[in-house]
Amino acid sequence: MNEANIKKQEIDNKLEEFFTNYSPLKRSKLKAFSDVCERLVKLKAQLKATTISREMTNNGFSIATQSIYNKTSVENPYRTLLELWQEYSELSNSKTPVNISTQNAGGKEFVTDEDLSSIKDPALRYRISLMLAETRGLRKQNDMLKQIKDMNFIQSVPENLIGSKAAEKIILDKHDLDNLEGFINSSPFVYFDDDGRGISKKPIPKETAITDFGFREAIIKILNSYNRGD
Repeated sequence: MNEANIKKQEIDNKLEEFFTNYSPLKRSKLKAFSDVCERLVKLKAQLKATTISREMTNNGFSIATQSIYNKTSVENPYRTLLELWQEYSELSNSKTPVNISTQNAGGKEFVTDEDLSSIKDPALRYRISLMLAETRGLRKQNDMLKQIKDMNFIQSVPENLIGSKAAEKIILDKHDLDNLEGFINSSPFVYFDDDGRGISKKPIPKETAITDFGFREAIIKILNSYNRGD
């Protein structure tokens, strides 16, 4: 019998000892507490009072985290069982217990679909599956945010800055809009094909003005409003 099995036997013996000293209701609560600890150990999760308290509540038992850690004049059965299960976890798991997570640093999942199918308790399996789905979704959102961060974006002007010198450098006025629209839709010199290329309608003599006044400034405003991350 290895050390982990010896420790498990010690837990069972301690639980039996508690059973002889407490009421049926307290015995049920202690058994549920021990079962929660065992499930968390199998999942290689850290045995934290907050996690255990939450799982106990899900199983129909209420216990405060303070009640688990309290040191009393007599032996606190919850604290004793928790410490025994923590010792068992260290012996049975070759790796240090970790918080339940779907991925480790190398990108491999701690909790896989195969792990879920091996959980016999349907309520626990359902809760873990929800957590797994939520974490995968959050990871995808995080990846999307990273991609957006690397993309170019249009700068917006806060309302209180509209009309300022800084805003004038990027906001198109009516003349700018008319200038651009006229060049695109009604220029006598240029038309645009389906690919968006500007093509001359006819030979254009040298020094012929093909845009209205301020066309260059309108283009510069557009460029200024576009943050390319340079």
